[in-house]
Amino acid sequence: MPLDACTANGCERNQVAKGFCLMHYKRWKRTGDANAVSRQPRAGRLCAVEGCDRPVLAKGYCNTHYLRQRAHGDPLFTARMGPEPVPLEKRYKVDPDTGCWIFDGAPDKDGYGNIRHDGKVVKAHRLAAHLWLDFDLDDPRQIRHSCDNPPCINPEHLLPGTRADNARDMVERGRQAKTQPHWKLVLTFEQVEEMRRRWAIGASQSELAREYGVTQGLVSRIVHRKVRLTS
Repeated sequence: MPLDACTANGCERNQVAKGFCLMHYKRWKRTGDANAVSRQPRAGRLCAVEGCDRPVLAKGYCNTHYLRQRAHGDPLFTARMGPEPVPLEKRYKVDPDTGCWIFDGAPDKDGYGNIRHDGKVVKAHRLAAHLWLDFDLDDPRQIRHSCDNPPCINPEHLLPGTRADNARDMVERGRQAKTQPHWKLVLTFEQVEEMRRRWAIGASQSELAREYGVTQGLVSRIVHRKVRLTS
């Protein structure tokens, strides 16, 4: 059985409620008149906002500025999504001794800075190479530091290279020691064994930490054999 047509003027849609289609029912419910039409811009008049060439809808404003005025009391209101990001060229301090440009953001676990660019978080030194050395951020190569200073973004200290190049730099400059476990940098194997022996006969972890100049957490890992004695 076919549905009856909407009773609003000139509408042939099917009825949904109160004799109207969905659109005219909503219009009737909102305004009390299913045949009411939306307010149209007034021909010949332009929005009162300087630089806006759209026609007036109400109160001297176009639709956009009228809605802003009604909602916020200011036709020029714009949503604020937070402070504007500070550009990279304003986010470093020069080390007078080394010439390094030290990025002022918090470093990651490896000492490199991170910064937002085009909606993405990138390494600060890679962005520096992109901005000042025409390095493509999609380039798979790494950016090496001639100064061996991770937070540095001085383009004169940066150069692209492969992972093998970076590994060779690490060996030649003695940086591979930094990848050793922390306990190997401060304790000998003999000290680790002695620490375990003394803890076994009653020495406290805090006492051993003070004596060997390490943290109690490291002592705990050592005496509970959570570090391995490998050369």
